[in-house]
Amino acid sequence: MLKNSERFAEKVEDIKDKLWNLSVKLSAEDSFAIQDRVINTMKIQINEHSTKLQNASEITNDALSKTASLLLSLNSQSENFQLIIREYYQNLLGNVTRGVEDLFIGNRNFTQTLQNQFHSFKDDVNFTRSSIESRENSSTGEIRRILQIITEELITSFASQVESSLTGFFMPESCKKNRSILLHPNATPYPVKYRTEFPDLNTPILCDTISDGGGWIIIQRRSTGTVNFYRDWEDYRDGFGTLDNDFWLGNEKIHSITNSGRYELRVILVYLGKRRFANYNKFSLADEDKNYTLTLGTYRGTAGNSLTYHNGQQFSTYDRDNDKDSVNCAEFFTGAWWYKNLSQLEPQRRVAGYHEQGSFLGYLHSW
Repeated sequence: MLKNSERFAEKVEDIKDKLWNLSVKLSAEDSFAIQDRVINTMKIQINEHSTKLQNASEITNDALSKTASLLLSLNSQSENFQLIIREYYQNLLGNVTRGVEDLFIGNRNFTQTLQNQFHSFKDDVNFTRSSIESRENSSTGEIRRILQIITEELITSFASQVESSLTGFFMPESCKKNRSILLHPNATPYPVKYRTEFPDLNTPILCDTISDGGGWIIIQRRSTGTVNFYRDWEDYRDGFGTLDNDFWLGNEKIHSITNSGRYELRVILVYLGKRRFANYNKFSLADEDKNYTLTLGTYRGTAGNSLTYHNGQQFSTYDRDNDKDSVNCAEFFTGAWWYKNLSQLEPQRRVAGYHEQGSFLGYLHSW
């Protein structure tokens, strides 16, 4: 703005000089008309420059005004932003302070609770010790007797747990041919705990490791004569006896096993020191709804094919007669079997001195 004014003043002085020179020249000629025309022309030029200068000044002032307004607006926004940041910081500081205070209060309460519990526990211990001392003074023999009983129970419980753990560790989970069992004689049957092959079988079974390469599941053993085989339907369904003595595995368990795959049956008869066997390449029992109907395959062996006579028959006991005879065969023979009429083979009947004469074993083997 100042530079434009200086230039304008310089131009005015320049014009004045030119006018003076022109006036000198014109004075000589005394031509007022020319002088007036020149002066008017110069006035017009001066007015035009003055108008332009005024417009430029107005534009500059407007720009300065807008710049000042913008600076004021920015300053106001900066103050608002500072206020927001200050408020957020104060809120954050307050929350942190309150959180720390709550943490200290909680820690103090927790410490106090622990102290109270410790004092209570200490009082209980002192009371218990005092009670024990009092009882010991009054009845030392009774306390010793109680401690002895507790000790014996702990020893018995520990021994039972150890036995259970060892049994679970060394008891195999399958009955296979030519299988050697750790810490078990190869010439004797061993118990098997099934967990995968027969999901419905929740009891150990006995595996024969001797006959024909081993791997036979024993479903019946009758050799000592100490177990009564004249039993009702429920006993034959669920099984009876123990694996280390005479037993019947149970029709329901036999059905579960034979229903899981294809099995063959091996019957071993020992009488007066002579050993005979009968093999059937297929064996299965139906479920209880079909009275455990017997299914047999082809026979081979040395004991005679007496069991084929009962093929397709339902199981009978003295309290559930499913045979085809007019009399109750199970009651007549004091046993239980797949009777048809008069049985050709009846290993379950009562026989005096049975354990002195021979034994009967029934085996299953998977294909």
